[in-house]
Formats: sequence, structure tokens, C-alpha cells
Amino acid sequence: MAGKRAWHRVTAQRMPGSPVRIRPVLSQPVAFWTSASVIAVALWSSASPSLVYPLYTAEWGLNPSVTTILFATYPIALIVTIVAVGDISDYVGRRASLIAGILSAMVGVLLFAVAPDLTWLFVGRAFQGIGVGVAVSAASAALLEFAPGGSIRLASAVNTAATAVGLASAVLLGGALVEYAPLPTRLTFWILLAVMIVPAVLLFFMPRDSAGKLAPGKWRPRFPRMPRRLGPLVGVAMLAGIGAFIIGSLAISLGAQIARDLIGTDNVLIAGASLAVFALAIAGGGLAGGKLHPRHAIVAGGFSAAVGMGLVVLSTELANLPLYVVACLGIGAGNGLLFVGSLGMLNRFAPERHRAQVFSVLYLVCYLLQGLTAILAGACAALLGFQPAIALTATAIGATCLAAAVAALLTAHSPGDRASEDGD
Repeated sequence: MAGKRAWHRVTAQRMPGSPVRIRPVLSQPVAFWTSASVIAVALWSSASPSLVYPLYTAEWGLNPSVTTILFATYPIALIVTIVAVGDISDYVGRRASLIAGILSAMVGVLLFAVAPDLTWLFVGRAFQGIGVGVAVSAASAALLEFAPGGSIRLASAVNTAATAVGLASAVLLGGALVEYAPLPTRLTFWILLAVMIVPAVLLFFMPRDSAGKLAPGKWRPRFPRMPRRLGPLVGVAMLAGIGAFIIGSLAISLGAQIARDLIGTDNVLIAGASLAVFALAIAGGGLAGGKLHPRHAIVAGGFSAAVGMGLVVLSTELANLPLYVVACLGIGAGNGLLFVGSLGMLNRFAPERHRAQVFSVLYLVCYLLQGLTAILAGACAALLGFQPAIALTATAIGATCLAAAVAALLTAHSPGDRASEDGD
């Protein structure tokens, strides 16, 4: 019975005398969770090198600015992809876009697994960015379309939780493999590649969505933009998304180096565990935020992230690992709440036929600022030293998250917000 619930069969139209073709197709619940798994492995792919960067630094004599530029290659490639093809799934369908995206990300992971030098890492990072750029906006739209009853809250919460699971897998499993397993710069990528095969195969059995039913006309490359009729609350959603993503630029690109150089732990698993606390707190914040009105989630997330960033600065000044773990908990919860609030607002206002386009704009802006934050943090580290750069970056990120919370409070009585409250 479970197999019958998970699959159904579609018989293709045929000409008289031609053989009947029967293709197994995933049921709606399985398609929903397959879409979530794509987000999880895509984010796992994006964070997979984070704990290996210090090994590259030691092996190849890299400095923090090179490491952050390598990290920034991913959002730059992703941004170019979103600008070029960000809304393509509205035209060619979610299934085709998800398949193309995950295959590209798998190529990037493979390049990391076999990389003999820095050039291969940059190319691999670019393929990861292209893959995530194609897949994530399509997966975000597919989650809402396959969600039971079209539940906005469930789609937003699962999206955020899948992001957190991907990040936690990268840093926790990656930390254990780097610290205790052989081939510390290789094995973590081979294991990820094996995991990615599962959703990649399932995607070939996703329901075929008709491109014409999603967006009218033929697809052509265009700069992604928000539909004009979306209200000012979308600005709050964008600011909340930006806050969530630039938190990641500090925690994921420099988190392992903070734990090693400023907190003073040489154990990669411990460093990974502190980042896993961050990732799991994202899931907790996302699931809690899914039960709140999006504006309330943004307010709670902004204040949590601001406090957490203050604790990041304090923990690095004192070289205190327990305090750093608490800080990771605060910024992770803030990240989850901000992101689920951002997605919740956009899911309420985005028209179905432009849903991937709206998500593309969100990811475009957020990844652009995430990449710029990483590059600026690396430049500050080269000019001022690592400790002052972390203090300055954390303060700027905390201020941005606080601004998102204040903006959400200021829109509490706007007509659009009242309308979205009524629609809950």
C-alpha cells in the first residue's frame, strides 16, 4: 500500500498501433519531500567546503582573503545564473529546472572531490553556484505547489528546515570526516555526491508540469524583477532575507576559522559541531516561525540575530567556546525566523505564474549581498587583522537584522499586512 501511495502511473497519449508507454510518477506528498530534499542537498553542497578551507589554507598557503574570494565565487556564479535564467522554471517547468540544477551542483562537488589545485576549486564553486541558482527558486516554488492544501506556512517552514538540514549535514558530518576519516579534503565530497544521487534519480519521476500553465509566452533571458502590484511589505521581506543570508556569510565562510584562530579549538569536529548548532537552530527558528505571522517571525528573528552577533564579538574577544556556541544558537534561530518570515510574506503576495521569478529576485539580492559581505570581511581581515574584521562584520550584520525587525514593526498597521493577517 505504501508503494501505491508513493507512486501513480501515467499513460502517455499514443497514435493507433503504437506501444503504450507507462511512466511511474511520484505522488504529491513524495514530490513535496523530494523538492525539499533538493534544497537540503543544494545547501549541503554550498556549505560542504567550509570546514575544508583551513586545510587548503595550510596545504596551499592561502590567506583569509583568498578563502573568502573562493567562498564568494559561489554567490557570484549563482547571481549570474539567476539574472540569466532565474525564472526559467515558470516556463519550462519545475521538474526540468530541478534536474538541471542538481546535476550542475553534482559536477561542482565532483570537482572538489578530485581537485589537484586551487583552480579546480574555483571552477567547482562556480558549478555549485549555477546548480543552486537554477534549482533553489524552482524548488521553493514547487514546495508551495506540492504542499498539502497549498499550505503557505508548511511550505515556508519546510523550506527553512531543509536549508538547515543541508547546512548541518555539511558542517557536522563534514567535521567528523575531516577530523577522523582518511582523505580529509576528499571523502566528504564523495559522500555528498553519493547522497545527491537519490534526489537526482527521484526528480526524473516528478510530475510533469505544463510550462504553458505556469507563465504565458515563450521564455527569454531577462533581468528578474518583482511584479509591480506587489506591495511595500515585499521590501520588508527582502530586508529580512538579506539579514538571514549575510548571517550565513559570516557563519559558513569564516565560522571554522573563527573557532580555530579566535576561539582556540584545533578539533575540526568541535568547530563543525558549533556550526551545526547554528544550522540546527535555523531549523528550530524556521519551524517556530512557521507557526507565526511572517511579520512576527521577522521581528523575533531580527532581535535574536542582533543579540547573537553581539555574543559572537564577545566570545571571540574572550576566546570562550561555550559563549560562542550560545552565539551560534542565537544567530541560527534569528536566521531561521528571518528567512521563514521572508518566505511567508512572498508566498502570500507572489502570483503563481510569476512565483519562480519572485523567488529569483529574493535570492539574487540576498546572494549578492552575501557575496559582498564575505569579500569585504576578507578585505578587512587583510587590512585590520582577523579579530577586528570579525567584530566589524558582526556589528554590521547585527544592525541589518535589527533594521529588518524595526521595519516589520513599522508596517504592523499597513493595509497589506492586515490583508495578509486576514488570509492566515
